[in-house]
Amino acid sequence: MKQLIFVAGLPRSGGSLVNRIFDGHSQIAAYPSEARFTPGDGFWAAYDGVRTLEELLKKSGRLRKFRAVVAGKKGKARHLPFDAAKFERGLQQKVDPPLPCEEAINRVSEVFFNSIADPAFAGSYDRARFISWHASNGHFGAKQLLDFTADSKVVHIIRSPFDTISSMVAYRRSYAINPAMEALLWNDSVARALLGRGQYPGRYYILRYEDLTSAPRESIAKLTDFLDLPLEKALYEPSAAGKAWTGNSSFQKLSGISPKSIGRFAQTLSAQDVDLISQVCADLMAKTCYSAESPYFDPAVDPNLLEPEPDELLTICEQYFHAYDHLRRMPIRQMDRAGSGPKRLYARVANRIYTAMVRKSAYFWR
Repeated sequence: MKQLIFVAGLPRSGGSLVNRIFDGHSQIAAYPSEARFTPGDGFWAAYDGVRTLEELLKKSGRLRKFRAVVAGKKGKARHLPFDAAKFERGLQQKVDPPLPCEEAINRVSEVFFNSIADPAFAGSYDRARFISWHASNGHFGAKQLLDFTADSKVVHIIRSPFDTISSMVAYRRSYAINPAMEALLWNDSVARALLGRGQYPGRYYILRYEDLTSAPRESIAKLTDFLDLPLEKALYEPSAAGKAWTGNSSFQKLSGISPKSIGRFAQTLSAQDVDLISQVCADLMAKTCYSAESPYFDPAVDPNLLEPEPDELLTICEQYFHAYDHLRRMPIRQMDRAGSGPKRLYARVANRIYTAMVRKSAYFWR
Protein backbone atom coordinates (compact mmCIF):
# COMPACT_ATOMS: atom_id res chain seq x y z
CA MET A 1 0.00 0.00 0.00
CA LYS A 2 1.44 3.37 -1.03
CA GLN A 3 1.31 6.38 1.26
CA LEU A 4 -0.91 9.28 0.26
CA ILE A 5 0.16 12.91 -0.06
CA PHE A 6 -2.68 15.39 -0.35
CA VAL A 7 -1.77 18.92 -1.49
CA ALA A 8 -4.44 21.21 -0.05
CA GLY A 9 -5.05 24.93 -0.38
CA LEU A 10 -7.08 27.61 -2.09
CA PRO A 11 -7.30 28.03 -5.86
CA ARG A 12 -4.43 30.15 -7.21
CA SER A 13 -2.26 29.44 -4.15
CA GLY A 14 0.34 27.18 -5.76
CA GLY A 15 -1.12 23.70 -5.33
CA SER A 16 -0.45 22.85 -8.96
CA LEU A 17 3.16 23.94 -8.58
CA VAL A 18 3.70 21.70 -5.55
CA ASN A 19 2.27 18.65 -7.29
CA ARG A 20 4.32 19.40 -10.41
CA ILE A 21 7.42 19.50 -8.18
CA PHE A 22 6.43 16.08 -6.84
CA ASP A 23 5.97 14.83 -10.41
CA GLY A 24 9.71 14.73 -10.95
CA HIS A 25 10.52 12.61 -7.89
CA SER A 26 11.28 8.95 -8.56
CA GLN A 27 9.31 7.82 -5.49
CA ILE A 28 6.09 9.79 -6.09
CA ALA A 29 3.27 9.05 -8.53
CA ALA A 30 1.77 12.53 -8.97
CA TYR A 31 -1.60 13.00 -10.65
CA PRO A 32 -1.22 15.20 -13.77
CA SER A 33 -4.39 17.18 -12.98
CA GLU A 34 -6.64 17.76 -10.00
CA ALA A 35 -7.93 14.51 -8.51
CA ARG A 36 -10.88 15.22 -6.29
CA PHE A 37 -10.75 12.47 -3.70
CA THR A 38 -12.90 14.64 -1.43
CA PRO A 39 -15.49 13.83 1.26
CA GLY A 40 -18.30 14.71 -1.13
CA ASP A 41 -16.94 12.13 -3.57
CA GLY A 42 -17.26 9.47 -0.90
CA PHE A 43 -13.65 8.27 -0.79
CA TRP A 44 -13.19 8.79 2.94
CA ALA A 45 -15.62 6.13 4.13
CA ALA A 46 -15.68 2.40 3.48
CA TYR A 47 -18.06 1.42 0.70
CA ASP A 48 -20.59 -1.36 1.03
CA GLY A 49 -22.13 -2.84 -2.06
CA VAL A 50 -19.61 -1.91 -4.77
CA ARG A 51 -18.31 -4.89 -6.72
CA THR A 52 -15.82 -3.26 -9.13
CA LEU A 53 -13.61 -0.17 -9.30
CA GLU A 54 -15.90 1.14 -12.02
CA GLU A 55 -18.83 1.04 -9.61
CA LEU A 56 -16.71 2.77 -6.98
CA LEU A 57 -15.85 5.66 -9.31
CA LYS A 58 -19.41 5.90 -10.52
CA LYS A 59 -20.86 5.92 -7.02
CA SER A 60 -18.37 8.58 -5.93
CA GLY A 61 -19.13 10.78 -8.94
CA ARG A 62 -15.66 10.54 -10.47
CA LEU A 63 -16.06 8.08 -13.34
CA ARG A 64 -16.77 10.67 -16.05
CA LYS A 65 -13.86 12.85 -14.93
CA PHE A 66 -11.38 9.99 -14.99
CA ARG A 67 -12.58 8.92 -18.42
CA ALA A 68 -12.25 12.49 -19.69
CA VAL A 69 -8.62 12.61 -18.53
CA VAL A 70 -7.84 9.24 -20.11
CA ALA A 71 -9.49 10.36 -23.36
CA GLY A 72 -7.34 13.51 -23.43
CA LYS A 73 -10.31 15.83 -23.01
CA LYS A 74 -9.51 17.36 -19.66
CA GLY A 75 -7.14 20.13 -18.64
CA LYS A 76 -3.52 19.64 -17.78
CA ALA A 77 -3.35 15.96 -18.75
CA ARG A 78 -4.34 16.43 -22.40
CA HIS A 79 -0.83 15.85 -23.70
CA LEU A 80 -0.45 12.56 -21.83
CA PRO A 81 -1.12 9.37 -23.87
CA PHE A 82 -3.30 6.71 -22.25
CA ASP A 83 -4.29 3.20 -23.21
CA ALA A 84 -8.05 3.68 -22.76
CA ALA A 85 -8.83 -0.01 -23.27
CA LYS A 86 -6.35 -0.99 -20.55
CA PHE A 87 -7.87 1.60 -18.22
CA GLU A 88 -11.37 0.23 -18.79
CA ARG A 89 -10.19 -3.34 -18.21
CA GLY A 90 -8.59 -2.25 -14.98
CA LEU A 91 -11.84 -0.73 -13.76
CA GLN A 92 -13.48 -4.15 -13.97
CA GLN A 93 -11.30 -5.45 -11.13
CA LYS A 94 -13.38 -7.05 -8.42
CA VAL A 95 -13.34 -5.53 -4.95
CA ASP A 96 -14.32 -6.99 -1.61
CA PRO A 97 -16.51 -4.49 0.24
CA PRO A 98 -16.25 -2.66 2.48
CA LEU A 99 -13.33 -0.93 0.75
CA PRO A 100 -11.45 1.56 2.98
CA CYS A 101 -10.60 4.88 1.34
CA GLU A 102 -6.83 4.32 1.48
CA GLU A 103 -7.16 1.06 -0.43
CA ALA A 104 -9.70 2.60 -2.82
CA ILE A 105 -7.34 5.43 -3.78
CA ASN A 106 -4.46 2.96 -4.17
CA ARG A 107 -6.48 0.63 -6.38
CA VAL A 108 -7.82 3.41 -8.61
CA SER A 109 -4.38 5.03 -8.87
CA GLU A 110 -2.73 1.76 -9.87
CA VAL A 111 -5.16 1.39 -12.77
CA PHE A 112 -4.80 5.05 -13.77
CA PHE A 113 -1.01 5.31 -13.76
CA ASN A 114 -0.43 1.90 -15.32
CA SER A 115 -2.69 2.95 -18.20
CA ILE A 116 -0.28 5.69 -19.26
CA ALA A 117 1.01 4.62 -22.67
CA ASP A 118 4.25 6.62 -22.66
CA PRO A 119 7.18 4.12 -22.45
CA ALA A 120 9.04 6.55 -20.20
CA PHE A 121 6.52 5.76 -17.47
CA ALA A 122 6.84 1.99 -17.67
CA GLY A 123 7.22 0.60 -14.15
CA SER A 124 7.30 4.05 -12.54
CA TYR A 125 4.15 3.48 -10.51
CA ASP A 126 5.44 0.19 -9.09
CA ARG A 127 8.63 1.93 -7.93
CA ALA A 128 6.79 4.80 -6.22
CA ARG A 129 6.28 4.95 -2.45
CA PHE A 130 3.75 7.77 -2.53
CA ILE A 131 0.68 8.86 -4.47
CA SER A 132 0.14 12.62 -4.57
CA TRP A 133 -2.70 14.78 -5.82
CA HIS A 134 -3.99 18.28 -5.28
CA ALA A 135 -7.44 19.84 -5.26
CA SER A 136 -8.52 23.47 -5.04
CA ASN A 137 -10.36 24.14 -1.79
CA GLY A 138 -9.45 20.60 -0.79
CA HIS A 139 -8.51 21.81 2.70
CA PHE A 140 -12.13 21.15 3.69
CA GLY A 141 -11.43 17.40 3.43
CA ALA A 142 -7.90 17.21 4.83
CA LYS A 143 -9.01 16.25 8.33
CA GLN A 144 -11.20 13.41 7.01
CA LEU A 145 -8.30 12.00 5.03
CA LEU A 146 -6.04 11.95 8.07
CA ASP A 147 -8.76 10.45 10.28
CA PHE A 148 -9.63 7.67 7.84
CA THR A 149 -6.10 6.68 6.85
CA ALA A 150 -3.14 5.45 8.85
CA ASP A 151 -0.07 7.24 7.50
CA SER A 152 -1.20 9.73 4.84
CA LYS A 153 0.18 13.27 4.92
CA VAL A 154 -1.13 16.70 4.00
CA VAL A 155 0.90 19.53 2.49
CA HIS A 156 -1.19 22.68 2.86
CA ILE A 157 0.04 25.58 0.76
CA ILE A 158 -0.84 29.14 1.74
CA ARG A 159 -0.20 32.38 -0.10
CA SER A 160 -0.67 36.11 0.55
CA PRO A 161 -4.41 36.88 0.49
CA PHE A 162 -3.74 39.81 -1.84
CA ASP A 163 -1.92 37.77 -4.47
CA THR A 164 -4.34 34.86 -4.12
CA ILE A 165 -7.39 37.02 -4.71
CA SER A 166 -5.85 39.14 -7.48
CA SER A 167 -4.91 35.91 -9.28
CA MET A 168 -8.48 34.65 -8.89
CA VAL A 169 -9.79 37.86 -10.43
CA ALA A 170 -7.37 37.65 -13.35
CA TYR A 171 -7.99 33.95 -13.93
CA ARG A 172 -11.78 34.27 -13.72
CA ARG A 173 -11.95 30.80 -12.25
CA SER A 174 -15.41 31.61 -10.94
CA TYR A 175 -18.17 33.95 -12.06
CA ALA A 176 -18.39 35.50 -8.58
CA ILE A 177 -14.98 36.69 -7.44
CA ASN A 178 -15.68 39.00 -4.52
CA PRO A 179 -12.77 40.21 -2.36
CA ALA A 180 -14.81 40.15 0.83
CA MET A 181 -15.94 36.55 0.50
CA GLU A 182 -12.59 35.33 -0.84
CA ALA A 183 -10.86 37.02 2.10
CA LEU A 184 -13.11 35.08 4.49
CA LEU A 185 -12.29 31.90 2.58
CA TRP A 186 -8.55 32.71 2.90
CA ASN A 187 -9.04 33.06 6.65
CA ASP A 188 -10.77 29.69 6.72
CA SER A 189 -8.01 27.97 4.75
CA VAL A 190 -5.17 29.38 6.88
CA ALA A 191 -7.05 28.65 10.11
CA ARG A 192 -7.57 25.04 9.02
CA ALA A 193 -3.88 24.78 8.12
CA LEU A 194 -2.85 25.93 11.60
CA LEU A 195 -5.42 23.64 13.23
CA GLY A 196 -4.23 20.69 11.16
CA ARG A 197 -0.61 21.31 12.03
CA GLY A 198 -1.48 21.33 15.73
CA GLN A 199 -3.81 18.32 15.66
CA TYR A 200 -1.72 16.06 13.41
CA PRO A 201 1.96 16.63 14.23
CA GLY A 202 4.22 14.85 11.78
CA ARG A 203 1.40 14.43 9.25
CA TYR A 204 0.44 18.03 8.41
CA TYR A 205 2.83 20.53 6.84
CA ILE A 206 2.23 24.19 6.03
CA LEU A 207 4.13 25.45 2.98
CA ARG A 208 4.16 29.14 2.16
CA TYR A 209 4.10 29.93 -1.55
CA GLU A 210 6.44 32.87 -1.05
CA ASP A 211 9.04 30.71 0.71
CA LEU A 212 8.83 28.07 -2.01
CA THR A 213 9.28 30.51 -4.89
CA SER A 214 11.85 32.84 -3.33
CA ALA A 215 14.00 30.16 -1.63
CA PRO A 216 13.15 26.89 -3.41
CA ARG A 217 16.18 24.88 -2.33
CA GLU A 218 15.64 25.52 1.36
CA SER A 219 11.86 25.04 1.13
CA ILE A 220 12.07 21.81 -0.86
CA ALA A 221 14.72 20.43 1.50
CA LYS A 222 12.36 21.00 4.47
CA LEU A 223 9.49 19.46 2.54
CA THR A 224 11.44 16.29 1.70
CA ASP A 225 12.49 16.00 5.35
CA PHE A 226 8.83 16.11 6.36
CA LEU A 227 7.97 13.41 3.82
CA ASP A 228 11.09 11.34 4.58
CA LEU A 229 12.14 11.45 0.93
CA PRO A 230 15.60 11.70 -0.60
CA LEU A 231 16.36 15.11 -2.08
CA GLU A 232 16.54 14.78 -5.87
CA LYS A 233 17.64 17.38 -8.40
CA ALA A 234 14.45 16.88 -10.42
CA LEU A 235 12.45 18.51 -7.61
CA TYR A 236 13.84 21.90 -8.63
CA GLU A 237 12.49 21.45 -12.16
CA PRO A 238 8.67 21.19 -12.03
CA SER A 239 7.23 18.85 -14.64
CA ALA A 240 3.88 17.64 -15.92
CA ALA A 241 3.96 13.95 -16.76
CA GLY A 242 7.71 14.12 -17.28
CA LYS A 243 7.71 17.28 -19.43
CA ALA A 244 8.91 20.73 -18.34
CA TRP A 245 6.08 22.72 -16.77
CA THR A 246 5.65 26.37 -17.74
CA GLY A 247 3.51 27.30 -14.78
CA ASN A 248 -0.10 28.12 -14.14
CA SER A 249 0.15 31.87 -13.61
CA SER A 250 -2.88 34.04 -14.33
CA PHE A 251 -0.63 36.72 -15.78
CA GLN A 252 2.25 35.14 -17.72
CA LYS A 253 4.15 31.98 -18.54
CA LEU A 254 6.84 31.30 -15.99
CA SER A 255 9.88 29.09 -16.28
CA GLY A 256 10.45 26.72 -13.39
CA ILE A 257 9.98 28.00 -9.83
CA SER A 258 9.78 31.78 -10.03
CA PRO A 259 9.17 34.55 -7.45
CA LYS A 260 7.86 36.97 -10.10
CA SER A 261 4.25 36.64 -8.92
CA ILE A 262 4.98 37.85 -5.37
CA GLY A 263 3.40 41.26 -4.86
CA ARG A 264 1.77 41.40 -8.28
CA PHE A 265 -1.53 42.34 -6.64
CA ALA A 266 -0.22 45.90 -6.32
CA GLN A 267 -0.73 46.24 -10.09
CA THR A 268 -4.22 44.72 -10.22
CA LEU A 269 -6.20 45.25 -7.00
CA SER A 270 -7.77 48.61 -6.19
CA ALA A 271 -6.83 50.45 -3.02
CA GLN A 272 -10.36 49.81 -1.74
CA ASP A 273 -10.00 46.05 -2.25
CA VAL A 274 -6.58 46.00 -0.59
CA ASP A 275 -8.03 47.88 2.39
CA LEU A 276 -10.97 45.49 2.66
CA ILE A 277 -8.78 42.37 2.50
CA SER A 278 -6.42 43.89 5.06
CA GLN A 279 -9.30 44.39 7.49
CA VAL A 280 -10.86 40.96 7.03
CA CYS A 281 -7.57 39.04 7.19
CA ALA A 282 -5.80 41.21 9.76
CA ASP A 283 -5.49 38.61 12.55
CA LEU A 284 -4.16 35.73 10.46
CA MET A 285 -1.99 38.00 8.33
CA ALA A 286 -0.31 39.15 11.53
CA LYS A 287 0.18 35.56 12.70
CA THR A 288 1.61 34.36 9.37
CA CYS A 289 3.52 37.62 8.81
CA TYR A 290 1.90 38.75 5.57
CA SER A 291 1.67 42.42 4.65
CA ALA A 292 0.24 44.66 1.94
CA GLU A 293 3.58 46.41 1.73
CA SER A 294 6.87 45.18 0.29
CA PRO A 295 8.46 42.70 0.96
CA TYR A 296 4.90 41.32 1.62
CA PHE A 297 6.01 38.50 3.96
CA ASP A 298 8.64 37.71 6.58
CA PRO A 299 10.84 34.78 5.48
CA ALA A 300 12.18 34.38 9.02
CA VAL A 301 8.79 33.14 10.28
CA ASP A 302 7.96 29.44 9.86
CA PRO A 303 4.17 28.93 10.00
CA ASN A 304 4.76 25.35 11.17
CA LEU A 305 6.12 26.71 14.46
CA LEU A 306 3.10 28.91 15.25
CA GLU A 307 0.85 27.87 18.14
CA PRO A 308 -2.37 29.92 18.03
CA GLU A 309 -5.38 29.13 20.21
CA PRO A 310 -7.56 26.40 18.61
CA ASP A 311 -10.80 28.06 19.78
CA GLU A 312 -9.84 31.27 18.02
CA LEU A 313 -9.14 29.38 14.80
CA LEU A 314 -12.45 27.52 14.97
CA THR A 315 -14.26 30.84 15.35
CA ILE A 316 -12.56 32.08 12.18
CA CYS A 317 -13.73 28.97 10.30
CA GLU A 318 -17.29 29.55 11.49
CA GLN A 319 -17.25 33.07 10.06
CA TYR A 320 -16.84 31.81 6.52
CA PHE A 321 -19.67 29.29 6.81
CA HIS A 322 -21.92 31.93 8.40
CA ALA A 323 -21.40 34.15 5.35
CA TYR A 324 -21.88 31.25 2.93
CA ASP A 325 -25.09 30.20 4.66
CA HIS A 326 -26.37 33.77 4.53
CA LEU A 327 -25.94 33.84 0.76
CA ARG A 328 -27.45 30.38 0.34
CA ARG A 329 -30.67 31.53 1.99
CA MET A 330 -31.26 34.39 -0.45
CA PRO A 331 -34.43 34.08 -2.62
CA ILE A 332 -32.46 33.45 -5.80
CA ARG A 333 -35.42 32.19 -7.87
CA GLN A 334 -37.53 35.27 -7.18
CA MET A 335 -34.69 37.59 -8.13
CA ASP A 336 -33.85 35.53 -11.22
CA ARG A 337 -37.37 36.05 -12.60
CA ALA A 338 -36.73 39.78 -12.42
CA GLY A 339 -34.45 39.55 -15.37
CA SER A 340 -30.80 38.37 -15.23
CA GLY A 341 -29.09 35.05 -15.79
CA PRO A 342 -28.19 32.95 -12.75
CA LYS A 343 -24.43 33.45 -13.04
CA ARG A 344 -24.63 37.24 -13.25
CA LEU A 345 -27.30 37.21 -10.58
CA TYR A 346 -25.10 35.18 -8.25
CA ALA A 347 -22.23 37.59 -8.77
CA ARG A 348 -24.45 40.61 -8.11
CA VAL A 349 -25.94 39.09 -4.95
CA ALA A 350 -22.55 37.91 -3.69
CA ASN A 351 -20.92 41.30 -4.16
CA ARG A 352 -23.75 43.19 -2.48
CA ILE A 353 -24.22 40.84 0.47
CA TYR A 354 -20.64 39.96 1.27
CA THR A 355 -19.34 43.50 1.03
CA ALA A 356 -22.16 44.80 3.23
CA MET A 357 -21.73 42.02 5.80
CA VAL A 358 -17.97 42.34 6.08
CA ARG A 359 -17.88 46.14 6.17
CA LYS A 360 -20.73 46.60 8.66
CA SER A 361 -20.55 43.63 10.99
CA ALA A 362 -17.91 43.29 13.69
CA TYR A 363 -18.66 39.57 13.64
CA PHE A 364 -16.05 39.05 10.90
CA TRP A 365 -13.00 40.42 12.69
CA ARG A 366 -11.98 41.33 16.21
